[in-house]
Amino acid sequence: MKAIGQRVNLIPIISKADSLTDDELQMNKEIIKKSIEDNHINVYDFVGLDPGQLDNSEDEEESTYLQLLQETYPFSIISSAGTDNEGVKYRSTPWGNINIEDHEICNFTLLKNVLLGSHVQEFKDQTIRNQYEAFRIEQLLDKSVVN
Repeated sequence: MKAIGQRVNLIPIISKADSLTDDELQMNKEIIKKSIEDNHINVYDFVGLDPGQLDNSEDEEESTYLQLLQETYPFSIISSAGTDNEGVKYRSTPWGNINIEDHEICNFTLLKNVLLGSHVQEFKDQTIRNQYEAFRIEQLLDKSVVN
């Protein structure tokens, strides 16, 4: 993760979250956050998109949303087994169907909105500004050393 975090935007995800109790899920989130911090792994920083974005933001709702995203990661995801007659995505289990779009038990909808909606342009901009430029400089330095 440390090596790939320098090349792409990383968003930590816990899959199969339905196999964990609420306490286990919270404990895993804390362990993952601590591991990311201890190993200096670059993950996508929602609050730090632009320096001072929260201070300069006049939109309290956006500030709250960005803070929620930062606090929520790693996102807990439950995969879908299909859709019901009403178009709701669900996962079948022996004890019933789990609605994966229910934000109380799964971050699927939140993550989908981030990846395909609210942060698409920010992902592109940050990739160009940070990862691509760092890669380009690295390649140019390697070529200048060889020549």
